[in-house]
Amino acid sequence: MDRIFNISTCLFLLVCMSACSTIETERRDWSDYRGPGYVYFQLEEPRPIEVLGDPLEPFNRAVGAANFVFLNYFVAPMSTAHRFLFPARVRRRISNFTYTMAYPKRFVANAMKGDFLTAGIETSRFLVNGTIGLAGIFDPAADLGIERPAPEDIGLALAAWGWDSSIFLNLPYFGPSSVRDGTGEIFNFALTPTNWIPGGFIVLGINSRCDGIEDLLRLVRASPDPYEASRFFWSIQRNARVAGVEVAGTESPAEDTLMALYLSLSDRGFAGAGEAGEVFVPATGKWLPYSYWLQPGAAPLLYILPGLGSHRENERTIALAEMGYKRGFSVALLSSSFHPEFMATASTQQTPGYPPEDIPEVRKALELVHSDLTGAYPARFTGRKALMGVSMGAYQALFLASEERSEAEAFDRYVAINPPVSLRYGAGRLDNMYQAVNAWPEAEREPRMLQALRKATALADETLKIEPGTGLPFDLEESRFLIGLEYRLVLRSVIHESQRRNPTGVLLTEMSAWEPTASYREISDYSWMEYFYSFVLPSISSKEPGSKEDKEFFDRGDLRSQEKSLRDNKEAFVFTSDNDFLLSDDDHAWLGSTFSERLEVFVGGGHTGNLYKKDVQEKIFSVLDDLLVASEVTGR
Repeated sequence: MDRIFNISTCLFLLVCMSACSTIETERRDWSDYRGPGYVYFQLEEPRPIEVLGDPLEPFNRAVGAANFVFLNYFVAPMSTAHRFLFPARVRRRISNFTYTMAYPKRFVANAMKGDFLTAGIETSRFLVNGTIGLAGIFDPAADLGIERPAPEDIGLALAAWGWDSSIFLNLPYFGPSSVRDGTGEIFNFALTPTNWIPGGFIVLGINSRCDGIEDLLRLVRASPDPYEASRFFWSIQRNARVAGVEVAGTESPAEDTLMALYLSLSDRGFAGAGEAGEVFVPATGKWLPYSYWLQPGAAPLLYILPGLGSHRENERTIALAEMGYKRGFSVALLSSSFHPEFMATASTQQTPGYPPEDIPEVRKALELVHSDLTGAYPARFTGRKALMGVSMGAYQALFLASEERSEAEAFDRYVAINPPVSLRYGAGRLDNMYQAVNAWPEAEREPRMLQALRKATALADETLKIEPGTGLPFDLEESRFLIGLEYRLVLRSVIHESQRRNPTGVLLTEMSAWEPTASYREISDYSWMEYFYSFVLPSISSKEPGSKEDKEFFDRGDLRSQEKSLRDNKEAFVFTSDNDFLLSDDDHAWLGSTFSERLEVFVGGGHTGNLYKKDVQEKIFSVLDDLLVASEVTGR
């Protein structure tokens, strides 16, 4: 054991010599603030969970950047070639062989933990599969009822010995780890015989990664900060493995909104079949990327505006594009105006969140993309076009539907899925979700938050995925916390990107590209309502004196301000749920009186939590069917 700790100490010191974080987090004291919205600054906020510290952040980020280059320019092309040479069934056999040959690592790890029963099962499987299974290519042990145990490794064994690692470490090629688990990787590598074969580590590594590399790269591109996302996810997931978390059901019903996780691609190859384009935005002098899928022949064009902070390569957004494409539409996607990609390339604002400034920028981006596509592919479109939005994208789509536009400029159909109505109410409800954990006793709060996160990351394991319709293993407060946390991470990226480009002086912590974690901690103190009062409202007030009153500001961000136009636009349709947490009773009543027969209210589903259901999908896309028929009949 001393030898192991000596190795880890040397490794740790080597890394520390390379680069260490030096930026301290500073925080503004709002306790004496009595300006507009001061009540929101007095509310208790849950402290973010941080399992592993990151004192080596500059080094770790440099390794992460190098790993991405390696994955993008070496592993991805090699994976394409590997899939071409070896069909899926052969790749599965190679994976079986790789897993079987890693038996010594798992045996030693189980033995170190004193789990001789599992070590015996691993030995039985190795003997059966190594002989009858032709070196593990096949799995006859499973046919004999000897199933695979949960895989162990030396890092988990060291954790069982009491090594409580608290420092994150990003490893070349291997990716996220810790000082403890990085030490374990040395022994994992040595105890895997296939690594002793020249080239074996690379070839078998390509085989293990090749089927998921495109999804991984898409996740990297979609994340505002892929390094921080991977660090957070891996830290919680590893913590769950060490703690031995089991995903079990709960008697308390979860918030329906969490079922949005079930919405996914039906064809994993669809995402990679699309194309990427970019348009020059004169107002910023930069190029805005977009994604599109074109039908082989002439077809109507469907634009999709994603939810709050979502990237155009977010899986749930692409799943909607897939639905539209399968129904005969060509589809184009933009990132949310609250995503750093859009903010950095298509926005001149200090901070997004004020519709009178957001909507013109979204409209201009759509016009530029439409001009680019129809100019490049004039024979591929019928002239019919529709705009679909989800959540914040739906809210923006309805603002666009309320504008007076010429027939050529307007969309033939507007489809809004789960739009909020009131900016103030919606933002407050997002905060309420995150603050749901305040209902727990203070002493229990952090452990229960960590447990909810552990279960969420455990669900990401292939073996623990739950089929749609069978429920999720979270109680009501846990599910609300997880939903609130997702939107808080969006807020963090919005504030960071806006203050990085156009600092307003609200944040006190130094902002650094290689050490943003210190500023992230300060940003995490702000709720959505605090964001509007401390960042957005002052920015707007300096340009529009009439908006100094917060009531005026929020009234302009309410769809009720566009009531007459929306009532008169018979091409605007709304789909929502009777328990969408972003809507008040008054909001539901207003939607009913404004859209009447153009409103469909589904039973259950919360906020976008029923989009995975086929009947809901059919109902939503049915309002676009006549665009396809009209195109066939008229040629438009």
